[in-house]
Amino acid sequence: MATTNTEWISPKAFCEEFGMAMSTQAKYRKEKGLPYSKIGGFILYSRTKIYEWLEKHTVTRTEGVLG
Repeated sequence: MATTNTEWISPKAFCEEFGMAMSTQAKYRKEKGLPYSKIGGFILYSRTKIYEWLEKHTVTRTEGVLG
């Protein structure tokens, strides 16, 4: 019986799950350090590493910013 590994997702699945277009993913991989693995010609994302990256880039509102 085969098991499904839900840790690793494709760029298309990333787009569907996180709402980031594939062209934006490519830009963020190159310019912003979006973590990914590449095996042959295939790009895969680790959900764990993506969540860590998102946490690292979380912006919080500070007092007085909006007035």
